[in-house]
Amino acid sequence: MSSGLIFAIVIIAIITVGRIVRAGMELEARKNGFSLKDKRGAPVNELAEDNAMLRNKVARLEERMAVMERIATDPAKRLSAEIESLRDTPALPDKIN
Repeated sequence: MSSGLIFAIVIIAIITVGRIVRAGMELEARKNGFSLKDKRGAPVNELAEDNAMLRNKVARLEERMAVMERIATDPAKRLSAEIESLRDTPALPDKIN
């Protein structure tokens, strides 16, 4: 066999294996409810929106956790004083006309 023929066979084998791997990845992504491509073949950016939403949610949860940690670690006397000061504050009306 000539070296040119061996080279061509190797190139064809690499391309074939690549297409098989890609098809397997696309099949696995579809099984999990994702799409690797849109109709034009460009990558899908749906995950970026989900990622941003989840980051905001995590940030809010971290803030809430910080408040809960502060409540749990504050001395009882200080916490009681803050609660009483909130009770003494007049409530805001629900609607302003």
